[in-house]
Amino acid sequence: MDLIVRLVETINDQCDLPYPVIAGYLKPSECIGLVPDPGSSTIDEDWSGNKTKRMNYTIAMRTKDAEQADKFMWEISNFLEMADDIPSADKSYIFEEIEQTGLPSMSEQDEQGYTDYMLNFFVQIITRTNK
Repeated sequence: MDLIVRLVETINDQCDLPYPVIAGYLKPSECIGLVPDPGSSTIDEDWSGNKTKRMNYTIAMRTKDAEQADKFMWEISNFLEMADDIPSADKSYIFEEIEQTGLPSMSEQDEQGYTDYMLNFFVQIITRTNK
């Protein structure tokens, strides 16, 4: 399934960010990462085996510039709020909805002065059974 790849590509295409979003955990330096969160689940399954799934994600930004983080995390938040389709390139899912489960917030700061900012959301999709 190409959902995380499509999320990364779409955010990078639609938002004017200081560096590209990567799929994966934050690096030790300034970056923006998108990772799956625990708790994703199948919420429905029809008779033919097609599944409605709720996929949980966090997008995080690590930076020493709080003003920049606030600006760009809100830009991503506004994009997610308006997104009405993120189609699969390989037809592995059908997009249903995307919803933020929180607003951008500061998470933690390390000894080098980097601060992590987080934004949580879920994507609801339908996966088809290939029988």
